[in-house]
Amino acid sequence: MFLFKYVYPPKKAGEAADVGVGLVGSVTFSLFGETRPAPQGTPEDALATHCVWELENKGDPRGKGRKIEVGRKLLGFKAAK
Repeated sequence: MFLFKYVYPPKKAGEAADVGVGLVGSVTFSLFGETRPAPQGTPEDALATHCVWELENKGDPRGKGRKIEVGRKLLGFKAAK
């Protein structure tokens, strides 16, 4: 799996660029607006979000609602501060 930071330029002058984190792994997808680069988010947050997204898409009840805390726990990460 690979994490990467992406930046989409603003659509209109004066707007902010869209910056996020993507993940390439078993399924490649960008969760627009759900993952953020540091300092707002961490690589663990991005992995946890992707984890529950994949579970949700497979119909696994653990993925319902895409709760990042569930993904962090499943992946063995400490609770977010």
